[in-house]
Amino acid sequence: FPNPLGGQTFDAIEKVQLTTLDNSKNICVIETSKTVDGFGLKNEVIEYLKKSSKKDSKAIADKVQNEKLEFSESSMQQLDFSKGIVQKSNFTRKMNFGFQNRTTTLEIQTTN
Repeated sequence: FPNPLGGQTFDAIEKVQLTTLDNSKNICVIETSKTVDGFGLKNEVIEYLKKSSKKDSKAIADKVQNEKLEFSESSMQQLDFSKGIVQKSNFTRKMNFGFQNRTTTLEIQTTN
């Protein structure tokens, strides 16, 4: 997973599932999720804040240590497999670094 704070990339767990299969309508839905290990993320955020802050590094570490940090992505694609086209898709990225929280969601729907 790319590291938005710079430095080494993050290890992540990726899951891919076929959640719907409708042969009569030629439709399937594939969902994916990627989640960064919370321990590695927390250590990276603490090191980043120590380098970029003029405050007491122990106070920074203590504050972030109590936060629930998250860096994940999920996506869904609904496919018409007889025509080979994507009918709908969405993509969500969540970044909660304790000091900077963002959620980005892209939704795309094809028109016939």
